[in-house]
Amino acid sequence: MLLAFVLLILVLLHIQFFVRHILFGTDEVTYFIFTIRYMFDHNVAVASLQFAVACTGAFALGYLVAHRMGRVGLRGWTPPTAGTGYALPLWPLVTAGLLQVVAAFSIVIQSGFTYQLIAEQLEQASFIFELRVVYLLLLSHLLLNVRLRALLTSRRYRAARAITYLYIVTALLMQARSRVFEVAAVLAFAQLMWEGDQLRLKYFSLLGVALIAPNIIVLGRLGWPQDFATLVDGIFSFEYTVLFNNLLSAAIEAGPNVHGAYTFTSSLGLLLPSPIRSLFGIEIVKSDYYSDLAEAADIRNGGFALLAELFTNFGWGAIWVLCALGALVGFLNARALRVGHAVMLTSVAPLLYTAFILAFRNDLGVFIKYAIQLLIIAMTMHLMVNLVTVVRQRRDT
Repeated sequence: MLLAFVLLILVLLHIQFFVRHILFGTDEVTYFIFTIRYMFDHNVAVASLQFAVACTGAFALGYLVAHRMGRVGLRGWTPPTAGTGYALPLWPLVTAGLLQVVAAFSIVIQSGFTYQLIAEQLEQASFIFELRVVYLLLLSHLLLNVRLRALLTSRRYRAARAITYLYIVTALLMQARSRVFEVAAVLAFAQLMWEGDQLRLKYFSLLGVALIAPNIIVLGRLGWPQDFATLVDGIFSFEYTVLFNNLLSAAIEAGPNVHGAYTFTSSLGLLLPSPIRSLFGIEIVKSDYYSDLAEAADIRNGGFALLAELFTNFGWGAIWVLCALGALVGFLNARALRVGHAVMLTSVAPLLYTAFILAFRNDLGVFIKYAIQLLIIAMTMHLMVNLVTVVRQRRDT
């Protein structure tokens, strides 16, 4: 099911538009009050479609092969019936979540619920909100070891439930679609793992809700349309359909830059936490590539496109990059099937999976930075848990 979701996103974001453009001449999409037009000719559209299809197939191939390897030893595996024997204390999760809730409430109130002011405040307090990965990692570890019905009913997890509800509320108040998607994806991912990650028809209706939910959240920024038809069309449309494909086609038309510096190199300084960067006066200036390609695609805002940047950096070799990413995600997802006995490193799986999906609307540097920081934090927490366990065992003996 998890692979099907990624493939569906690739089809909706890239493939379906190029097919409609090539076959039926569709060259624009309306999103609420905005109309975005595709700017490139037939040959570029065909090449863009071929590249998008090849990337989709490469990701699926890498995922399936690595997922099968990760499932070694799972034959006959039966998840615990109760799944309530959680060994870690809950106060780190509650504390990490409380930090995010208090910071978010503070920003929302100070900004008067105005999205532009909220975005500015988030930029200034970026380090605090980047620490949400600690909360999400602990939440993932809890959900992969305790069944959801136990979390919802047991008194032991009352504080964890409360802080999660508050976290979701504050993310909605901030109109932060990506943060809502992160926590919802962790919850859904864990539930799928407990059910064996089976491809079932009922999940596709939930996928439909997940795909239109961001459009409902964005109404807080745009305001409620007076025309009901505009409201319905906007909710059931995809904001990035033409935007992403203009970027991809602009990259295809310009050609790959495989012999130049990687476009994301200048963003790797983001691996250093913002307080350290401020202490040493390190400023991150992103490559002009992003603004230049956006100008070529006639795009003023709305994120970037992962496939476009991959083509610029690697050309058609990008399909091997997607294959490797598929293998990484597939292997971790397979290991996460060991619900009830998931370790901290395994708990990375839903977060990396979610980050990869969000990377479709962002630049490659942001994804690389998040993935490396996530793995470092997970390994550190894994070592801390093992150390505490060893000390406790020695003390008990």
